[in-house]
Amino acid sequence: MSGPAAPSGRPGVWGLARGVAVAVAPFVIWWLYGVYGYKAAFLFVVALLALSRAPLLMRDRRLAGTVGLQMGGLALYFVVGYLLHPHPMYIKMLSPFINTMLMLSFLHSLYRPPSMIERFARLQDPHLPPEGVVYCRKVTWIWVWFFFLDSLLVIYVSLTGTMLAWAVLTGGINYLLVGLLLGGEWLYRRRWGPPPGRRIVEEG
Repeated sequence: MSGPAAPSGRPGVWGLARGVAVAVAPFVIWWLYGVYGYKAAFLFVVALLALSRAPLLMRDRRLAGTVGLQMGGLALYFVVGYLLHPHPMYIKMLSPFINTMLMLSFLHSLYRPPSMIERFARLQDPHLPPEGVVYCRKVTWIWVWFFFLDSLLVIYVSLTGTMLAWAVLTGGINYLLVGLLLGGEWLYRRRWGPPPGRRIVEEG
């Protein structure tokens, strides 16, 4: 199953706005890089990553330790990519790095259940039947492979293409592929229906 739908009202609008901002960011980076140079583009990336951590603390103060570690990693990223060894690859390789972290998180959940997709599914259906658990594991595997193959594609374009090609891939094509994957899974689930065990639970 796909992740839970955004709740109605302001949270949904915020989620949509955040998604648009993330999709547009690579093109802003490309523009900054072309007009103002590498350091301006790099500073934008660092600022964007730092601001993206704020919602975590707003949702749960207990995540302060996790956010602190992430900010420490971001500080190291800044020192290396801005002060010690400025290079465009520090910008281009950020996307495959994030993909790799997501892939490892999803993969780890397969060996330390519940799977990542099962966790999302239980937000909508806490009484997920065994058939639903199996289905969620299969969908989690699909996402693992998606993150892996997408990382290889971004690395290839980063090494052989221009900054614009990188922006088009990470800001446009990637989100189209994610949408197709989410939409395809949704259509598959609607076409063949929920697992039989779920129908029994709902009709019982």
